[in-house]
Amino acid sequence: MSSHLLAPDNQYVVSTAYIFKLSEIYLRPTKETSERVKRLNASTGPQFQHLQETQPLTARTLEAMSMMAMSQDNPLEAKQYLVDIPYDRRSIMFYILSAKIAESTGNSAAAEEFYYHAILEASSVQVLGLSEALFFNSDLSDIRNKITSNLSTSESD
Repeated sequence: MSSHLLAPDNQYVVSTAYIFKLSEIYLRPTKETSERVKRLNASTGPQFQHLQETQPLTARTLEAMSMMAMSQDNPLEAKQYLVDIPYDRRSIMFYILSAKIAESTGNSAAAEEFYYHAILEASSVQVLGLSEALFFNSDLSDIRNKITSNLSTSESD
């Protein structure tokens, strides 16, 4: 049974399910990836619209709506959702999305900074796996190498 049948007005359930499903699609790409993204957006879009019309949106829902906009190649709309997230509600996903938006609009310096924020928030370079695959391929090997070489240098001190 899908999440929209179980809890159509529960922002956390709808948003988290969308974030998980979309992330999984990009982490396990197939020749059907773009079609799977379109189907997911078609089924979840009306739920987001309903939530937007009926209640104040949570940070998680704004992140999910930003992800939907990015999956539709609309970085400016995606950024608008993130702007509404208070500083103290920023998550790992907020920083990944901000990085992908910056990267897609050609601001590689800002993108790199946001990727570092995501790593700090996650306390792990593992976050780069999702970051590399989400929406479009990003080569983050330079960031990964800088962090792992700094870690090995500091461990030997």
